[in-house]
Amino acid sequence: AGLAALQRALGAAAGRRLAAQCEGACAEPVKESGPPLSVTVEDSFKAAHSVEALRLVLQVLAPDLRRRLADEAASRGRFASSLQVRWRHHGTRTMQNPTGERDASVAPRGPLCVSRSCAMPSGASGERGPAAIAAAAEAVLRANLRPPFHLTLLALSATKFARAGGLQAGGLRDAAGSRGAIAGEKGASPQAKQAAAAHRDFRSGYQLGQGSPVVLMSKAEERRVREEEAARA
Repeated sequence: AGLAALQRALGAAAGRRLAAQCEGACAEPVKESGPPLSVTVEDSFKAAHSVEALRLVLQVLAPDLRRRLADEAASRGRFASSLQVRWRHHGTRTMQNPTGERDASVAPRGPLCVSRSCAMPSGASGERGPAAIAAAAEAVLRANLRPPFHLTLLALSATKFARAGGLQAGGLRDAAGSRGAIAGEKGASPQAKQAAAAHRDFRSGYQLGQGSPVVLMSKAEERRVREEEAARA
């Protein structure tokens, strides 16, 4: 009776397929979705009111994006040609702000979530990769943000991937050969271990001042430090 009712409502083929799926059976072949169209790293925080504070966020995010790009180059032989920078103004509905309450003194006139793109920087390899990404992203932020502002999220995405030949040598094409130089690929440095506890607290707000850590880690390195601490406990 159930199958007949489904077939009357949805048609013979759709009714049979839905009835089978209700029983946990599916005869359709599994299709590979393919590689992701973009890779993204992001960080949310209580407040960032200046480009100087956002520069600290970029110091955390850029090494992780560089590592992801190196992985794409090594495992899939593809390279990104576009860098997307996305930010969120205070007032967006989030778990920390469920009502969408806005700070009237810095409320933007336009949308609360904004994204802009630029060319993925070339001419950087090895240890200079994160610095090149951070500099390009900072230029986008400076061109599009005017104080006062109150941001609560910053994200970097690599998009428009192509296989080998898409970028010049010395740029992100060299990523596969320089993976070991990327922060987070190796164990955390002694300096990073000393700063781990303070770093986690600082990253929630990115407030400049005496509480700023001497060493800024990528999120991957911070995670590695936490795992090492847990293993020793």
